[in-house]
Amino acid sequence: MMDDTSNLQTRVPLLLPRFFSWRAVALVMVEKFGLRGLRIAVMVLAPVIYFWSKQCDSFLCVLLYVAAAAALLLLILMVWTAKEALDKFAVQHAQNAWLVLNNEGVGGESGAARFSIPWDHFRRVVERGQCWLLETRQGAWMVLPTTQFTSEAWTIMRNHRCAPV
Repeated sequence: MMDDTSNLQTRVPLLLPRFFSWRAVALVMVEKFGLRGLRIAVMVLAPVIYFWSKQCDSFLCVLLYVAAAAALLLLILMVWTAKEALDKFAVQHAQNAWLVLNNEGVGGESGAARFSIPWDHFRRVVERGQCWLLETRQGAWMVLPTTQFTSEAWTIMRNHRCAPV
């Protein structure tokens, strides 16, 4: 007997666990940059640490210090902005928000507002710990917490799992 999963659909309450925004931003950063981001950080920090240890205070060293500080500030600002946007979303949709999963795509409902994104609009769908990471073909990310997932939700997500093309 064959298992028919072609008509699966489920609505899952969208409840974001505590510290979800920090975890979501970290997961996206690691997924997006991975070891490449670590290599970039080492390439920026290694000369700074070297010249700092040699007590270099020439114009070029000061310029290097300022550039490294600016890069660090930009990274912090980027992470903080993403976290704040997710926190704002969580506050706006704290009550009566639902994640809708079916074989056509991923969607959401909150009051009268609804959206749906077809599966073929996603470049990557991967399971990471207690979250699913979905990257659209335009480079936007969705992070779905799995704390309220039903067995149907797990089946749908795993059926549509895909690596970047």
